Amino acid sequence: MLGLEDGLVLLQQAWDTFWQADPGGLASYPLLPPVSVPIQLGMMPTAAPLVGAAALASGLGRDDATSRDFFGEGPRRTSSSSSGVGRVGGGGGVPVNIATKSGGSMEPMDEDEHYQGGHKINSGRSRKFLEWLPTIMTGVSLFDTSLLVATIRGFGIPCDVPLLAWAIVGLLLGWPATFLVYSYGREEGFKGAFILELLLLAGSFCWLCTGLVWVNTSITCIDTSPLLWWTVFVNSITSLSITSTIMFCMVVTTVISLLFGGGGGGGRQ
Repeated sequence: MLGLEDGLVLLQQAWDTFWQADPGGLASYPLLPPVSVPIQLGMMPTAAPLVGAAALASGLGRDDATSRDFFGEGPRRTSSSSSGVGRVGGGGGVPVNIATKSGGSMEPMDEDEHYQGGHKINSGRSRKFLEWLPTIMTGVSLFDTSLLVATIRGFGIPCDVPLLAWAIVGLLLGWPATFLVYSYGREEGFKGAFILELLLLAGSFCWLCTGLVWVNTSITCIDTSPLLWWTVFVNSITSLSITSTIMFCMVVTTVISLLFGGGGGGGRQ
């Protein structure tokens, strides 16, 4: 098993990969199936607006940006050349759709890293993460699938706590909420979608805590509807464990970065 130090390193690498991701590259991967990824497996709506968050972190969050800057038209990149020669209109950093460049043929991102606005927005490591993203989302969809099966099998079976209602709402907070955030982001832009994402995340966490209380206070449901009870139990416990681990690791890495980063910054001054 991985030790604490290895876990912290992996978490830091994942965090760096997210904030260096090219939002155009993220938009090129369809949300199929549009299941939940962050914090609560199978319960939290996905990060369609988080693509916009990565864009803001990369310096793309400007006032004249539209939803297309965050959600579509294929992977785009910006020339990292320091001169204005060869750029469209002589301007700096014109986005190029690599799917239509060079006579419509696909041109691979042969640059290990490139810059826009003085910030690195992509690298070989982040591209590898994006290649694994559909696989990760497909794996997470198994949680939604198990919850759906338990919900269907649980209809008509008595239970002393409303675990069936919890499972139904949990499913609605999964891929339907993902599609809602994605569609709202296309219509209203990144800011509105990000606020909606935060509200759904808060609601999902409260619903997760409610499910934990119901599971722990249930007396007869484990006997009358064991599939529903065990599915809700495994989903809620796994979600809470991952949430607690992520929060703990984020706090630890933040403290470490402040301690060692602050010393390094003082030395450069």
